[in-house]
Amino acid sequence: MQPTKVSWCILVAAAVAAPSGSVLAGSPKYHHHSARAQDDDTDHADHYRDRGAKPSKAAALGVAVQSRALLDKTGKTDFELTTGQLDSSAAPAGNIDEVKLRALRPDGKKMFEKEYEHLRAGGYFHQAFNGLPRGLRIEAKTHVSGIGRGKDTVPFKVEDVVLYRPDVTVTSIGYPTVVRPNTFVTFSAVVAERMGDVGAHFECELLVDGVRVDSVPHMWIDAASTGTCRLTYKFAGSGRHSIAVRAQNVAPGDFDGSNNEISGDILVEDPAQIFYTASVDDVSDVMDFVTDTYTSASSTSPDSHVKQTFTTSIQARQFNGSIPAPVKWPLAKIGYSDTSDGKTLTALNYTNVAADPHASGCESGDPVYPHLSTATINDLATNAQVIVRVYSNDVGGGRTTIDFTWSFTEVTYVSTGFCNAVAGTSLQCTAGDWISDSGSFGATGVKLPLGSTYAANVVVDDGTAYSAQPSMQLTSTRNTQPLSDPFCWDVDFGAASMGKTCMQFADDQVTRHGENSHLQ
Repeated sequence: MQPTKVSWCILVAAAVAAPSGSVLAGSPKYHHHSARAQDDDTDHADHYRDRGAKPSKAAALGVAVQSRALLDKTGKTDFELTTGQLDSSAAPAGNIDEVKLRALRPDGKKMFEKEYEHLRAGGYFHQAFNGLPRGLRIEAKTHVSGIGRGKDTVPFKVEDVVLYRPDVTVTSIGYPTVVRPNTFVTFSAVVAERMGDVGAHFECELLVDGVRVDSVPHMWIDAASTGTCRLTYKFAGSGRHSIAVRAQNVAPGDFDGSNNEISGDILVEDPAQIFYTASVDDVSDVMDFVTDTYTSASSTSPDSHVKQTFTTSIQARQFNGSIPAPVKWPLAKIGYSDTSDGKTLTALNYTNVAADPHASGCESGDPVYPHLSTATINDLATNAQVIVRVYSNDVGGGRTTIDFTWSFTEVTYVSTGFCNAVAGTSLQCTAGDWISDSGSFGATGVKLPLGSTYAANVVVDDGTAYSAQPSMQLTSTRNTQPLSDPFCWDVDFGAASMGKTCMQFADDQVTRHGENSHLQ
């Protein structure tokens, strides 16, 4: 299946009244993220946050080098040294002539020393080791030739600590389970980094029936963080389709590549009556990492015991409705209110909502209803996005879709399809940009106190009041993975016999989910 071509004027931001009980609705602020400068100290403005470890650096006489040592799930540590930029496809300058590596235990005693001479591989050096523990210090001395001013070679010394590679995992996808043909569908996927040492760049892509249809080209996830990638696709025909969101091309490499994708399915149909689908998800996850170090084979109990705990919280609400008639602009009212266990959560009301004038007469891509007008509302206080699309033809026929979407994570990114859909409007963005909440750095959205039930009331009024009242039970599921059996690798700590490092994982995830759909 080929991606659907998107009209440049499809999605626009309407001028709307402020919601009652909320801040003024407006457009989110997009921040451009460049993956090319990922290791530059000046690049922090391109990241929503950057609290993970960085490569070691040294500079002299106009020459600079950087290095790192990263450990994956198999126990393999990759040491890298370059005169350029790590994870870059550009050829580094000069030549690394020789490298002397010395590994030191936390007590300062030498674990090993290795020399690599007469190197002719240019400005990049790589060596893989098995059995090095996290936290081991590595000293590297090198000479670089072919660049610099006034000298044939330039000596450098850098120090690194062995750290875990980032573990980038897709934890959930939010999307309507039933949609109409030739309407845009938004998919919101939550991604987490679970090792806590190093952040990562990666690509978040949407697949339909195994074919890539949209992507965030260079997303950044901070160490021990969560983020959202928002993707969009328009299904041309009816039927059931498989969908998946996948994190791929992780740089600087993935600790565990087996948890990078989540899949599901979606039904595309065109009923003659009004329908809606609504869903609520609330996830709390606590993961423990336990690392035990035994300095020799005779050790009966660990000489070092380290436990790390990471807690993440995710929440999403989504409503997707369809009216089998083209509503008339301006809309007298758009409203959404919801409760949980009888307690009020949200009360959004917008009045006198007009379609953006620049969207008048846009082509929808639907041969039956070729004209499309749109209004979008972005509520920065709750991270809500409301989109009304009116599809029509020259003889008065048409249909209307209304979408409400909320998400609570630390950051939200946008994809190629999303930015193509808003090109030329006030929602200017480039694929891979991330959204800040009211221009600030940190979490986007509001976490709500959900109980065991959820109900909402939705109103779209153009003189005729169209309404929907989804209600659902929020079913709790607890998935507890007890502390796993340890997986270990041998480590030479300089004792009379070989030591080892062992790692164990435990995970306690509580998920509450509810959904409701109705054909009228």
